Amino acid sequence: MKFGNIDVPKGTGLWILILSLHTNPDIWGEDAYKFNPERFANGTAGACTHPHVYMPFGVGPRVCLGQNLAMLELKMLIALILSNFKFSLSPRYIHSPAFGLIFKISNKRTIHVCYILRQIYSLCEKF
Repeated sequence: MKFGNIDVPKGTGLWILILSLHTNPDIWGEDAYKFNPERFANGTAGACTHPHVYMPFGVGPRVCLGQNLAMLELKMLIALILSNFKFSLSPRYIHSPAFGLIFKISNKRTIHVCYILRQIYSLCEKF
């Protein structure tokens, strides 16, 4: 694999300092070292030039231990918010369970296999 002028042999492990990615002015702009939550007003894609460099919890086997705690807290917050609402089925709802499978082939083509339990609507039409 080639990164610019550097040839990286197959099987070579690459270590990326996430801090250097999160504070790079070429990626985040001149205020990269400043706390600026407004930069995420349009999502990660609008915050920086390369949205894939934003890794707040890291990636791989050394992912941040706080990620699971943060996800649990978010789930609890959503459950708390939803507990203040009442949900009911629409009078127009028709129960029609359906089962759909998607098989992906290694050459990037997709095969759709659908098995419809009731013929009210077809899952294959949504693909």
